Amino acid sequence: MRRQGRLISIVAKTNPPLDERSRSLQALDRSCGYRALAARLLGISRAAYYRHLADLKIEPENR
Repeated sequence: MRRQGRLISIVAKTNPPLDERSRSLQALDRSCGYRALAARLLGISRAAYYRHLADLKIEPENR
């Protein structure tokens, strides 16, 4: 049973929660792909948002 707990924690660390991903995508959609505005909508800095997108493996379209 202990082994199973380790596997779950490893999976949790490698796959971000769906809510986090969907919030990021929703912010990008609401801002029409304008990442600085999407960051503002989420209440984080633009640089933090870029890192966040990279962590989630989201590559927004260049506009």
